[in-house]
Amino acid sequence: MILLPFIGMLPLFLLANSIDLGLFLFILIILTISYCALFILYANGWKHLQEFEFNNLYVPSTKVSIVIPARNEQDVIKNCIDGILLQNYSAWFEVIVINDHSTDNTLSILQSYGNQIVLINLADEIANKTIPLAFKKKAIELAIYKAQGDLIITTDADTCRSKNWILSFVQCFEKNKFKIIASPVNYLPEKSVLKIFQIIDFITMQGITAASLYYHFNSTCNGANLAYSKKVFLEVEGFKGIDSIASGDDMLLLHKIEKKYPRSAYYLKAKEAMVSTFAMPNLSSFLQQRIRWASKAKHYSDKRVTAVLAAVFIYNIFLFIMMLLVFIGKFNLFTFVVLIAIKIGIEFLLVKPVSIFFSQQKLLIWHTLLQPFHILYVIVCGFLGQVKNYNWKGRKTK
Repeated sequence: MILLPFIGMLPLFLLANSIDLGLFLFILIILTISYCALFILYANGWKHLQEFEFNNLYVPSTKVSIVIPARNEQDVIKNCIDGILLQNYSAWFEVIVINDHSTDNTLSILQSYGNQIVLINLADEIANKTIPLAFKKKAIELAIYKAQGDLIITTDADTCRSKNWILSFVQCFEKNKFKIIASPVNYLPEKSVLKIFQIIDFITMQGITAASLYYHFNSTCNGANLAYSKKVFLEVEGFKGIDSIASGDDMLLLHKIEKKYPRSAYYLKAKEAMVSTFAMPNLSSFLQQRIRWASKAKHYSDKRVTAVLAAVFIYNIFLFIMMLLVFIGKFNLFTFVVLIAIKIGIEFLLVKPVSIFFSQQKLLIWHTLLQPFHILYVIVCGFLGQVKNYNWKGRKTK
């Protein structure tokens, strides 16, 4: 599998030998200018999105249902649930965990909590029925139908959080009446180069998520830390229309809600609302995760998102071809250095303040050092996300 994208890039190597350098440079400059404009927009969006003024003395009234899909999470699920049960939240809340056909010890761990949590066993709920492709969406949907809370907060089984996590969501929800609220997701500190690469890439995406929701343009979010009104979920008929797509329980739902309620989404820029999780342990799992994320692109109802992703993909292809041209001696080295420096510098406008917010600023040097790998990564995952099946949690999925 790892060799496949490199074989698929052979046309790029052949193209580099026959390219019209004048036309190539002209298009690359246009793409660079467009990329700079996009990142200036993102950096300004992050800057102008004010950090939420959290009040730990706030008295909430909203009933909350925490929804956690779990599949083969025996090593992390207890830490996640214990952290939620110890939340500093004076109003009523419940924890609903959906065991999605786990083959490890996850179910018995969940059963040990007794009535402290609401446990749904997905295998029992869909027994003798057509097995859905989108297991996670089905799990979340079943939980929401059974939920007694007015505000749904979805998270992943491998996350941890502060004691004011629920309170920060509810304080924002009650004060502003947003229909859907995305919140920060961070990676726990790591030392390997692969995991550092993931951290830098991921927090950059978090900055883009915040900026896109600030502008209500090119909106994105992450289901590991997402809240929305149960009433609104039912009004947009939940995942109906997107339930045949394996991924997209977050962004595709966000787009449905924004379509019905324009400008009703928000990014809760608050450290109290942040959850942290683990980077993928190896290259294979990392690529599978990113291919899964990229596979959603063709299904976005907001085609502006697709257009931006396509433009960034093409820009990185041109950068990769430029590197090939330098390697074979057909492109000026100084021009190459200038264009790469522009890319690094313009990204830095966003990456630096975002890394400070996420307490990852010590890794900033790696943003520069890993640029060639990031260019290749965007091309590989962007391409394979549209043409290849992926494996996730033991399932082969389109």
